[in-house]
Amino acid sequence: MSKIYIYPKQDNSNSVVPNPYMQDLERSLEGYFDIVNKSSCKNGVIEFFQYLFKTDAYILNWMEDLVYKRFGKIQILFFVFFILLKTIFRKKVIWILHNKYDRKNSKGFWVDFMYGLMMKHADLIITHAEDGVQFVREYFPQCQDKVHYLIHPINEPFVYFGEASKSYDLLIWGSIQPYKGILEFLRFVNKSSSLNKLKILIIGKCPNPNYLKAIEHELTSSMTLINEVIPLGQISGHAQKCKFVFFPYKSDTLLSSGVLMDSLRMHSKIIGPNSGAFRDLSSLSNVLLYNDFENLAQLISADHDLAYDKEEVMQFCYNHSWSAFGKSFLKLYSDNLK
Repeated sequence: MSKIYIYPKQDNSNSVVPNPYMQDLERSLEGYFDIVNKSSCKNGVIEFFQYLFKTDAYILNWMEDLVYKRFGKIQILFFVFFILLKTIFRKKVIWILHNKYDRKNSKGFWVDFMYGLMMKHADLIITHAEDGVQFVREYFPQCQDKVHYLIHPINEPFVYFGEASKSYDLLIWGSIQPYKGILEFLRFVNKSSSLNKLKILIIGKCPNPNYLKAIEHELTSSMTLINEVIPLGQISGHAQKCKFVFFPYKSDTLLSSGVLMDSLRMHSKIIGPNSGAFRDLSSLSNVLLYNDFENLAQLISADHDLAYDKEEVMQFCYNHSWSAFGKSFLKLYSDNLK
């Protein structure tokens, strides 16, 4: 059994906007690998050196954001040294590519630097969207043979409460962050004669007081904001009382979405942007796409058929469970790195 180190390992107990991805990832792999780092990573990339002779491979996530971490630039310098050592001692690096970057709108030298470094030195790249594969082919063609697409894993569906009357037209849920486009959508709705009567429910914690204030300024009597982190099961209950779960994402860099995968479990139709994992999953009968806010009125019309193939979605959840992901990951590892 190969030994692996997983980064970052986080303690979500005190997080304002907890992300369960890393915990789910660890659980999916622990039956197939010996995970050497058992506790959360408190010392950043410095900890990589501690396990250099205790592990066979490093599984790294969101490395492009390293500059934004505490002592980010110093951590990057240590990471460059780590890359040298991992090459000398033949350690493997697996990079899970969650986001792409737009070269026309660079986020800065260090983000660009980390993308280039990871592309060159990762031994295996995994992405949860076909757009991620295309991104590598277009901008890093020399790396295209080591990038692989695995659908973002999903947990089992939530309890279905049966057909319910719809209290809202749209549910927007998840951590409230600027890149998700919520503020822009609310402003658009308030100016649109065809959409300004929509009943909208927003659930999620906003960690930025100024951004929260801007969103609250746009709320009308037909909009409700619950600025809290509430259990997914409760969110599923709300989703089943809404016509659609809606994603106003405006980011061109987003590839996959854990909130999308959890929404598939909530027995509701979904409307998302025509990009990334949303486009990949649009073959499912409950996933609809939009190109811009202007064409939403037709999708959300009063006579829209809300029925979809529930058995199809149940089978999708089974086929792409976290358990199935662990097996697929092991195969990729064995075929490419052993």
